[in-house]
Amino acid sequence: MSQTHHLHVDGGRLIKRYVSWSRGEHRREWAVLHRVHARCPDLVPEPLEADLDAL
Repeated sequence: MSQTHHLHVDGGRLIKRYVSWSRGEHRREWAVLHRVHARCPDLVPEPLEADLDAL
């Protein structure tokens, strides 16, 4: 099984970096995280920032 992302904990922040960006998973996850947090803020972490064009 190959890894799709790497996780890094920095204090109270969780940083998630995708290994591959070609399928757009990072954009879909960011959009869903924002929508869910707006409606149910206790269900998912608050999205803080994203660099969706970084490599």
